[in-house]
Parts: sequence; C-alpha cells; structure tokens
Amino acid sequence: MLGGKTFFEADALPAQAFFGMGLTSVALPQGLKKISEGAFTAVPLKNIDIPTSVVTIGDYSFYDCDELESITLTSEIETIGSYVFAGCDRLATADLSSARLKSVSEAAFANCVSLKEVKFSAATTTICDMTFMNCVALESIALPSELRKIGERAFYGCALTYIELPVEVETVGEFAFAASPKLESVIIKGNTTELCDGAFFYCPKLTSIDAQISNVADYLFCGDESLRFETDDFANVEEIGDYALYNNKSQKIIVGPSVSSLGDKAMAGMNRLTLIDVSALEERVPQLGENVFEGVSQSDVTLRVAD
Repeated sequence: MLGGKTFFEADALPAQAFFGMGLTSVALPQGLKKISEGAFTAVPLKNIDIPTSVVTIGDYSFYDCDELESITLTSEIETIGSYVFAGCDRLATADLSSARLKSVSEAAFANCVSLKEVKFSAATTTICDMTFMNCVALESIALPSELRKIGERAFYGCALTYIELPVEVETVGEFAFAASPKLESVIIKGNTTELCDGAFFYCPKLTSIDAQISNVADYLFCGDESLRFETDDFANVEEIGDYALYNNKSQKIIVGPSVSSLGDKAMAGMNRLTLIDVSALEERVPQLGENVFEGVSQSDVTLRVAD
C-alpha cells in the first residue's frame, strides 16, 4: 500500500512515491508515461534521467530537490505541473528545447536561486504565472518565437539585464518583470502587446524601452528612476494609470492627442521635468486623478498648450 491505495494508474509512477526519501539517484524504466504529483518532492537527487516514454510530469514532482543541478526534458513530454522544479536550490540549467511544451507551468522554476540557463521549446506559447519568480541568478534568456503570453510575476525578481519580446507576444502580465535590479534594456517587437499593471515596476537600472505603447498601466514604470522617455513615446497613448511614471527622471513629456486620463500620482516625483507639452490635446482636458504631479516644482516646468 502507498498513501492508503492498493491500485494505481498503469505506466505511472504513483503520487508521492519517494517523498522525502534519501535517494541520490534513480533509474526509471522505459515505458513509464507519467511521473505523478510529488513523486520526488524533497529527495536529494543529484541527477535524474527521464525516460523518452514520459509524456507528463505532475505538480511538485521534483519540488525542493536541493541537490539537483540540471534537468533535460525529453521529446515526448507535453505537460509539466505547477511547482514541478520549484525550490531546487542548485539547479543551474534547464533544457526544455526538445520537449513539446505549449505551456511552462505556474511557478515551475520559482525560487531556483542558482538557475542561470534556460532553453525553451519552440512549441511554447505561454509562460505561466510566477514561472521563474526569484530566479536571482538568471541574467539572460532567449524567449521562443511563438510565445503569446507571459503570466503574472513570471520573471519577478530575476537578474535579467536585457529583454527582447518576440513579435507574437500579446500580453505581459502584472508585475511580470518587476523588481529586476539589473534590467537595463527592453525591446518589444509586437505592436499590439498589452503591458499589464506593474509589468516593469521598480527596475531601477532600466534606461531604455523600445515599444509601441497604447496604454501606460498602473505602476507600469513606477520606480524606474533611470528611465528617460523620448518625445514621441506617448504619441498614441490613451491612458496613463495610477503611479505609472512615479519617480521617473524624464525631462520632457509630450502628451499625445488621444490621452483621455492621467491617474493618481501618475507623474509624481518626476523632479527633473522641465517641459510638459499638452498642445496636441488642443481644447480637450483629460480626466485627472489626485496629485498627478506631486513633488514636481511648478516653477521649474514649462507647460506648453495649444494656441
């Protein structure tokens, strides 16, 4: 009996089969199709060879395997579960390139503090919520060309210095790249990419973002104290959300003709501003939140309006 059960799914390693055991290596049989939930949780495996017959790896299967240093997913794998490799402190490389993964699951590699290299499957279209959260050694990454969605906090707290989002990306989730202390440059190739609240919140070294931005969501660039916007960056913007540019150090802001609202403290703390140009609005006045320009010295700023 295992976990009170006497009957198990065929061709599957049972859930929690080796939970907490002292194994350092294991040889899994060919023909195995599934590694079930928590099968190797908190097991000090130094390496694991996954048979080519495995299609599914369940939630928490290798969670907290502190000695595991690398993982390679085989060509038949279609699904990996949530938190599957989370908390593997010594995991340095993750090769997903041969797998048929359409989605890299929620928190799959969260808190893998030694992770430096990730190779994605070309089939991957979704990186889920918190997938690489707090991977503090992850400095660079090449995202798959077919990627459509990056989930909430997917790369929160990583050490990425440069990000290039493929043209197919439609959504960057809330706080997806937030709290990235080394991030300096972002290129977003797609013209329809939705940047959700706080996607680049508190990236203090971010100096360059190359993107077509239609809405500046709440907290989107809040705390990005090195970021300088060019004169036409807001030409097509419709809304600038709460705290969206808080503490940004741009000297000039040119508001495009389509801006309809500025949120609470949207430009607060921008103490290097010398020009705010709203002439493109002509006679229209956007809806204003509270304390939009808090901390900005009125005497230092020229407000340029239409004739």
